[in-house]
Amino acid sequence: MEKDYGEIAKVDNNQTVFIKLDAPYRIKYENIESFNDSIFSSVYAQASYLVREIIEKNEEYHNNKRKRGNSYRNQEQIYNVISFVGGRGVGKTSCMLSFSEYLKDYYRIDDRKAEFLDYHIKDGVSFVGIDAIDAGLLEEKEDIVEVVLARLLDEFQGMEDNNSYGDSELEFKKRQFNECLQKVYKSNQKRKQQDSVSDEYVSIDNLQEMAVSLNMRERIKELIEIYIELIQGRYYMNSMDKSKSYVVITIDDIDMNLSKGYQMLEQIRRYLMVPNVIILLSYQYEQIQEVCNLYYYDGMKMLSNMYEQRKFKNKIKYLSSVYLAKVIPDGRRIVLPKVEDVERLTGKDLKIIPVLGDKTDAHSVLDTIMRKTSRCFNIRFWYPGTRMGIWKTANFRELSNMYNELHTLDEPKSETMQAEPDNICYMDNYEWLFDYIKHKAFLELPDDLYEIFEEIVNDDHDELYSSLEKITDWMDKDNFEFYNESSAIRMREQELDQIGTIKSDYGNLLYLLSEMEKRERNREFVRLLKAFYSATISNAFILKDRKPRYLEEILGETQNLGYLDDLCFVERKLSDNKTMFLGRINYISDVSKSDAMEHEICVKVNRISAKANKNGENASYQKLELLWMFLNQAEFRKNIENEQVKIILTKFEFGISAFIWNTMNYQSHLEKLRNKFEEGLDKKLNISKTSSIQVEFEEWEEKYRQICPFPIWNVDMLVNMTEELERNCGSTILNIDSLNPNGESKEKTCKTIQTAIEEYMGTISRALKQQDDYYKDIAREEDKEQLRFSEVFDECPVVKRVKDYSKELAECLYDWAKTGSVTTDSDEQE
Repeated sequence: MEKDYGEIAKVDNNQTVFIKLDAPYRIKYENIESFNDSIFSSVYAQASYLVREIIEKNEEYHNNKRKRGNSYRNQEQIYNVISFVGGRGVGKTSCMLSFSEYLKDYYRIDDRKAEFLDYHIKDGVSFVGIDAIDAGLLEEKEDIVEVVLARLLDEFQGMEDNNSYGDSELEFKKRQFNECLQKVYKSNQKRKQQDSVSDEYVSIDNLQEMAVSLNMRERIKELIEIYIELIQGRYYMNSMDKSKSYVVITIDDIDMNLSKGYQMLEQIRRYLMVPNVIILLSYQYEQIQEVCNLYYYDGMKMLSNMYEQRKFKNKIKYLSSVYLAKVIPDGRRIVLPKVEDVERLTGKDLKIIPVLGDKTDAHSVLDTIMRKTSRCFNIRFWYPGTRMGIWKTANFRELSNMYNELHTLDEPKSETMQAEPDNICYMDNYEWLFDYIKHKAFLELPDDLYEIFEEIVNDDHDELYSSLEKITDWMDKDNFEFYNESSAIRMREQELDQIGTIKSDYGNLLYLLSEMEKRERNREFVRLLKAFYSATISNAFILKDRKPRYLEEILGETQNLGYLDDLCFVERKLSDNKTMFLGRINYISDVSKSDAMEHEICVKVNRISAKANKNGENASYQKLELLWMFLNQAEFRKNIENEQVKIILTKFEFGISAFIWNTMNYQSHLEKLRNKFEEGLDKKLNISKTSSIQVEFEEWEEKYRQICPFPIWNVDMLVNMTEELERNCGSTILNIDSLNPNGESKEKTCKTIQTAIEEYMGTISRALKQQDDYYKDIAREEDKEQLRFSEVFDECPVVKRVKDYSKELAECLYDWAKTGSVTTDSDEQE
């Protein structure tokens, strides 16, 4: 049976449908009072219109009942089937049975047609029904006709003797019903025998039996007439014209019976398309077509050698299509909408009421799922402006199933700045999430994509960093155009290989995923991979002191975000028509060579500065620390002259995003600088801890309980942020010939770089704020003070210092760019 899709609540403005997904694994019956506000309101209206058409055809037949000839015979052939069609879980059964119950209660609301005008059928008609038949559960020897007869017999035996008929009249009608039922049953048994036995010769007895079988339809017509009279007497409606009463036969999942589905349709067509009967069917059209294909294939397989295989298959499909067009034509099919189409087709907003809430807590399907997953996993899988990604469901069954499974997950402590994470709770939730991702991949990915997906996700989590190599090997094998020998990323890898930099960094992985997702065929594969990476890295942050070994390795040996650097910062145009990105500057050349790049920084130290406090009296050292937070690696020499320390940086690698990794390791990273700086200095001239920005980091970490400036494990967020950075910060090109160290040109160029640095930080901040605003709007009342990522980022000491010293940082980058080494080729810019 169909799974329940939830409770539909009535609303005053008729523009919003509220669903409460609190009753899974059950059929949901809607009463007439909820039809107007139901997501299936248009379906009920269409079904009412089709019933009205059937009734009008019946009336034409009854009005001409005494006539003869072709006109009468044409009117007798009443098509009385209404089909509820759609994919699995869209609510076909619930909708069909709700409408069936509406018909059976129609006599009670016949005088309220103004209130339910869209579903009013006709004055003075009534409907009786038998219990619904689940065709998918029929035994091998059962058929639709027998089950209908059994249902009618059940209703007959349940009738009370006290009704509007007199005793003798009631007994007569009961006897009539019994006799007619016996005749129909015997005719059906003989029909079944004829279907299974082939006689070698025809006898008079055979012909008589065949005549009885062919008359079975007439017997069923007679049986229906008597049944209607008995029902009318039972409900004291015998004064009503019996031609205006109808028996409703409801058959569910006829497409699920592969071996007998075709025969059931044939029985409906031959024997149940009779006057005063309305048949409601539910099925998936593609599945019922496969049922017919199977029947015709079995009947014609002996002739298959006469056709080419392709032509034989087309012949089978043609026969099925023609047959279905005759038995269940388009004009009598009602197609139920998918979840994502409900709002578009109905013009109503669809909102979910929380299991323990009411309509004031209701949100859209998307908002409800996003809020729940954010709380259960601390992951924001979705970026405002996109769709539901891995949480997309095609039908109400899947939606109900997913929602109720999510509801069973315990929510860790409130996402506030002061709350400690509940690691045990997260551990159980992530176990469910990994299973969900793998199961969804199994159901939705084609075999070749699922094979590579399974190879990646089933790897040891400690080897997650190797997944990039697996993806690139697969791309090489399948010749992906954006990863061929002349592609930008391959040329960049070749350059990095020459200087010994690992290519398997997190940034390159993000780049490949973003490129792959542009192709429709790979879209679901990439969404699932991004969800898997988000879950794996987030799980590591939460459960493994946030710095496991594999996390360091997936970010790359140089601890950078690669692609985030390369495509998201100012580019430098060189005189030899080559370009380099200022976001990542590599100077790994031997210091002994004459062309080795050096950068000089002077830091004043004296007895006063040794007592400097956190208000920044020793600003020169803090500027050095700020620069140090953007270096993945560096060596330096220092000269000490009186109270001034001159630092000469060599063999360094600057990355605009390096501060993200260094912030997660700020204590060891800043201590490394301090140890190198103080080596050989008089202890009385050492830098005090209060002069370091390390104090600001400690205060920041204690206040926000965060160690990362923004959640790099949210892959969806990071990919979107990278694209924003590329649009906002990657468009400026600097020509090396214009980099004049003396004069107005330098000042102008530095200003351009300064603006790009500030825009880089501003773009990240705005992207995070967009996330914060979205989740604040959908938060429950008690969650309004949840963690705000934009505030965490803006208050990060590095980000705050960049605002204060962006000019000095720009001048430093200018100096480096003036004589820098080329790391990429002009083809990469193209």
